[in-house]
Amino acid sequence: MVWAYALLLPMYGVVLRWRPWAVLLAGLLPASTAVVAGFPNRRLASMAATCGLLLPSVFLTHSAGTPDYAIQFHWLASLTVAWLYRDPLLFPAALGFVLVGYGVHPEAVRALAETGIVLVMAATSLASWAQYEARSLRTSIAQPEAIKVLAAEFRRASEEVGLEERQANVVLSLAILRVLEKEA
Repeated sequence: MVWAYALLLPMYGVVLRWRPWAVLLAGLLPASTAVVAGFPNRRLASMAATCGLLLPSVFLTHSAGTPDYAIQFHWLASLTVAWLYRDPLLFPAALGFVLVGYGVHPEAVRALAETGIVLVMAATSLASWAQYEARSLRTSIAQPEAIKVLAAEFRRASEEVGLEERQANVVLSLAILRVLEKEA
């Protein structure tokens, strides 16, 4: 998606007769974030992809000829896609982009409204993410294969610490029962 922005945003700038340096930046900035988004470090890649998704919103905000509803839609759609990464560090980045995107814009009230929308989206996304992670953990532990793997790892760890096998089995059984009780 970010690579598409790197190609399409400069074309849009040419159609709207942006200055040559703005057209060049409109292609280079998303392209550079797309390159970094391909790195193996997940956090760095998701941060770069989020920046690449939000960069066109900044360009559209400051370009004459783009309708307001299109700008609003682009900000919100880009933020929604960015939330799919489920990384809490992306929320401050998104807030920063909204503030920078509107920061030098004469409509400061709009910047505050957009920031409020981002905060609401961030809060609801974090809450749903936390619920999903907790449910996922309980479900994965309740699977028989997961219990076998957990038991084997626990036994190895207890041997390293010096617990007898019988003691380790009792502790493991209690831990599994507590997790399953929370699930019910």
